Amino acid sequence: MEKEVIAFILEKAGWNRSLTAEILKISYKALVYKINEFEIHLPRK
Repeated sequence: MEKEVIAFILEKAGWNRSLTAEILKISYKALVYKINEFEIHLPRK
């Protein structure tokens, strides 16, 4: 569930990690850790 929420917010924020961290009320460092942990990748076009 957490992975889906993070991916959804990242997409809505245009993959802006700083904005995503602010929306989720977590630190930027924690967000980057979770992105790596859940292996969330920018979709390829």
